[in-house]
Amino acid sequence: SIYTDDEVYPIDSQNVGLCLIINQENFYPCEDPKIKGFMRSPKPLKERTGTHFDRDKLHLTFKKLGFKIKVFNDRKHSEIMDDINHTLSQFSKKDCCFVLCILSHGENGVVYGSDSVRVEVDDVINLLYESKILLGKPKVLIIQSCQGSILQTA
Repeated sequence: SIYTDDEVYPIDSQNVGLCLIINQENFYPCEDPKIKGFMRSPKPLKERTGTHFDRDKLHLTFKKLGFKIKVFNDRKHSEIMDDINHTLSQFSKKDCCFVLCILSHGENGVVYGSDSVRVEVDDVINLLYESKILLGKPKVLIIQSCQGSILQTA
């Protein structure tokens, strides 16, 4: 083998792990005056037409790999972290890997809740790394969103 034991995570085919998919398609303006300042603009973000195709492909792919799947759609900024915490509480010691997929609008270091309020990607990463149940387990974070302002052209 070209890998040493400390470079490989053991994966049990009966307990591959848990995959959480958070899919944001529809957006609206936050009405809470305390939080409105965290919106990208006073207008809600545009609908992410077609994101259900990505969500469904991720679901199918990770299911074929043996993962248990949880999907949440159109979650407010405050619900995103709650959803992650709730899903982590269902992660068992037998599970081998945790995958988190977030499909949303975004910009550098930020993704958006359905209420058009930002969530810091670093806060999500810290939550995963501070989780005791995930200690020593592989953690995969997939973000499908813009993370900058430069447009790509084909």
